[in-house]
Amino acid sequence: MAENTSERQLNIINKLAELEKSIGRLYDVYTSLFPGHQHFWSSLAREEEIHARIIGELYLPVIRNETRFDERSFNLPILERFISYIEEEAGKALRQERTFINALSISLYIEESLIEQKYFSFVEASTNQIKQVLDRLAADSRRHAWKVREEFNEHKKS
Repeated sequence: MAENTSERQLNIINKLAELEKSIGRLYDVYTSLFPGHQHFWSSLAREEEIHARIIGELYLPVIRNETRFDERSFNLPILERFISYIEEEAGKALRQERTFINALSISLYIEESLIEQKYFSFVEASTNQIKQVLDRLAADSRRHAWKVREEFNEHKKS
């Protein structure tokens, strides 16, 4: 049975929330793996959890037809592979196969990928509230990339 538009859009929202949760779990692993940098990683992890909740708030506007998606600009298989990559990295970190500089590099790659893939600009926001949510997520990804880049540069100096 083919999915209707609303089901496809809810699936996209679900995957985006899953993406944010997986990034948060990775950062949680880094929090325990690098105790000298707990605050750095735990603050990023908490924000990713918030992002997942914010994305979940888009369910109702989709169900009510208050927003439209440009589904052609969204590649679900690529997103699923990205989630798998993040989960694999969390596994490697749990097995202590990652150094602090590896963790920073991986995190920078993840945050910059979110920006480059424009995961938060695929929705035609029909309300200001939805547009503000998506703009916040995009801005937070840029800020996360900046924070990780700053930490990376600082670590390279020492």
